[in-house]
Amino acid sequence: MEYTKTPPLPREAPKMPTRRLLPLLLFFTLISSCAQKPKPVLPPKVTGTETFSLVSQWMLDNPGGAIAITSETLGRTLLITRDKKGELHTLDSWCPHQGCSVSPAQGDHLECPCHISKFSIEGGHISGPAPAGLIEYAHVQQGDELTVDFSDRTLRDANGIVIVEK
Repeated sequence: MEYTKTPPLPREAPKMPTRRLLPLLLFFTLISSCAQKPKPVLPPKVTGTETFSLVSQWMLDNPGGAIAITSETLGRTLLITRDKKGELHTLDSWCPHQGCSVSPAQGDHLECPCHISKFSIEGGHISGPAPAGLIEYAHVQQGDELTVDFSDRTLRDANGIVIVEK
């Protein structure tokens, strides 16, 4: 006697009543709206320029170097860094998380002492609760003089996308 295999019968997916689907949809919509990333805390906008002397700033001679200079125009510390390509960056020390003052380079990064947000030498967000990188100001270097234009600022989110210009 010979046996033949019969193919299994197709199974139907269990149907969920619409009454149950709507509350689940509302629940997940509510959860996703609560999970949005916080917006950066920005300092008051400042205009004007200020010139700094870089004569005795030997920390900026090599890539990865960083210095903190008090800016009278900003009313707080300005971080000046040199990246691996040798380019200077003028960064606001204001942390976009809660406004604490970011410290100069700790090895290959900048760090906020309040909640340990870390930023690259270029000011980009690396880790921590800060929702964005540091504000970068436009500058012009002529010899040992660095002129910073505080009215021309750029802020990038954690993915490097510009969210504030000028």
